[in-house]
Amino acid sequence: MFSCPKETISGINLNINSRFVARNEPWTYKSEVCSCTKIRDFYMLYINQPYIENQANQLNGIICLLLSLTCLGLLDFGPYYKYHQENLYLFLQSHLNEIVRVSEISFAWDYSEKDINFQIPKLSRLETTLIRHQRLWCVYDKRIYCSDSYKNYRNNLSLMDHPIRMELHLNLKYAARYLELGLLNQNIDGIFTTFRPYIFKSWKRNYNGCLPFLPMDYIQPGKIHHDSLPNKSA
Repeated sequence: MFSCPKETISGINLNINSRFVARNEPWTYKSEVCSCTKIRDFYMLYINQPYIENQANQLNGIICLLLSLTCLGLLDFGPYYKYHQENLYLFLQSHLNEIVRVSEISFAWDYSEKDINFQIPKLSRLETTLIRHQRLWCVYDKRIYCSDSYKNYRNNLSLMDHPIRMELHLNLKYAARYLELGLLNQNIDGIFTTFRPYIFKSWKRNYNGCLPFLPMDYIQPGKIHHDSLPNKSA
């Protein structure tokens, strides 16, 4: 009998406006919560699954993370806000669209092995990283992907019980029109509900026998109309 996979958001990638990046510190940081790196002229903030799962509201979580990066000296909003954290929070709240842009949301479903009816490729960590960066949909074995050090950032029990992960990477290449900050002004369940019609439509288009089945509550009969897809007013 098919069991329902565990669903989560495995990552949210943000492009930070260079105007607010501190010039006296390199844009380099890595922790269980997030990582910062510069790619050409883009300042990227990658938010990791453990932090995402601990936030009741994802937009508020982003604001709190920006506050932390300001305290670490990576962001600079001027001398006044350096000493007025409460006012800085309000500034971030009202100017967030000027400060960050969503570049990717990664949806993930974790399956037990008995729910997979096809062979999962045996890929190295590097090979898995490449397909995660290059493909809209991908499937991989988390036990192979996670190195010993990386496992410290994951729930080992979940890793053993639900080791097969399917991911959908919504990025600027595939879904720029749907990557609105306003859609993150809710919890994970709300985000999945908002994107569910798009997820199912994309899954149907890309299903080729090498993707696991989505849970039944994603299934929609007939044509999925445009007005049911995510929009900034959702």
